[in-house]
Amino acid sequence: MNPFSDTLSFFARGEVSLYILWLLLLTIAVEFLTVRTDSAQRRGARIWTWAASIFVLGLLAFVFWMPDVSAPLVGLTKYVFWLCLLLAALIAIVNLRRSPDQRQRSVVWLWVLRVLIAGLPAYLQGFTNKAAGAVYVFWLLLLAGIYIGLYDLRNDSAQRTPSHAWMWIGRLLIGGMWWQQTLWKLPPTYTDNPDGVSGGLHYWVGEMVKNAAFSWHGEFVEKVIQPNFNFFAAQVYAAEVAIAVSLLLGLFTQVGGVIGALMAANLWLGLYRHPSEWPWTYFFLIIIQTTFAVLHAGRSLGLDVIVVRRALAQKKSVRTSRLLAWLT
Repeated sequence: MNPFSDTLSFFARGEVSLYILWLLLLTIAVEFLTVRTDSAQRRGARIWTWAASIFVLGLLAFVFWMPDVSAPLVGLTKYVFWLCLLLAALIAIVNLRRSPDQRQRSVVWLWVLRVLIAGLPAYLQGFTNKAAGAVYVFWLLLLAGIYIGLYDLRNDSAQRTPSHAWMWIGRLLIGGMWWQQTLWKLPPTYTDNPDGVSGGLHYWVGEMVKNAAFSWHGEFVEKVIQPNFNFFAAQVYAAEVAIAVSLLLGLFTQVGGVIGALMAANLWLGLYRHPSEWPWTYFFLIIIQTTFAVLHAGRSLGLDVIVVRRALAQKKSVRTSRLLAWLT
C-alpha cells in the first residue's frame, strides 16, 4: 500500500454515510465555482477550475463503479447516488458558459440535489442502529459547519483572517469531540453495552461517587443522581448534543461555550481522584470552552456572524441586540 492507495481506499469505503458526505461536498464545490466572480481576468483560471472539477467528478464515478465499493449501494439507493452524481456533473458542465445570473439560479437546483443526497438514501436504506444514525447526523452537521464557514469567507472580507480560520477549525474539532462523546451514552439505556445496564454513563456516574474531589460531590451523585439516573442522564445527553451543535454550526456559541465549560468542570471535580484519569485534561477543556465563549467563537466563520450582520443591517431593537450579544 502507498499514501495514494490508502487515501483512495478511505474515500471509497463502503459506507453509505461516506458516500453522502462526498457527494454533498461535491455539490458545495460546484456551487462555489458557480457563483464565483466572472471577469475577463479570471476567465482562464475559471476554465481550469471547471476542468479540475470535471476530473474529480469522473474519479468519483470510477470509484462508485468499482464492484467491491458499490456493494452496499443496492436497489433504489444505488440509482439515487448515480442520479445525484450525474446531475452534479451536468450542472458543472452547463454552467461553464452561462451568464452569472443564470449560474446563480442553478444554485437552487443544487440545494434540491442536496436534499435528495441527504434524505433519500437514509430513508430508502434506513439506519441499521442508533449509533449509525448518530454518526450520519454528525456528518451532516460537520458538512453544514464547513459550508457556513465557506459562505462567510465568500461574503464577508473581514472574516478572511488567520485568527478567524483558526477559531473555526478549533470549534469544529471540539464540536466533533463533544458529539463523539454522545455515541457511547445514547438513550434510552445511555450505554453502548449490549446488556443495557453496565458501562457507558452508568459506569462513569459510579466512578464519580468514588473519585470526586470533594466528599459532598460524591455524596450528591450517590444519593441524588444515581437514584434518578434516567432523568439526569437525559439532561447530560441533551447538554452534550447542544454543545456539539452550537460549536459545529457556530450558533449561540457563548451559551454553548458556557455549558461546555460547566460540563467540563463537573468532570474535572467528579473524576479528580480517578487513578486512570489526568485531571488537567478536563481543566484544559474548561479553558478551551471558556475561550469559545469569551472570544465569541461563532462570530468566526459561523452562523453567529451571519445573525449579527443581519441584525445590524435591519437595525434591531436595543433589547434584541442585547439578547444577541448574550447568545452569540
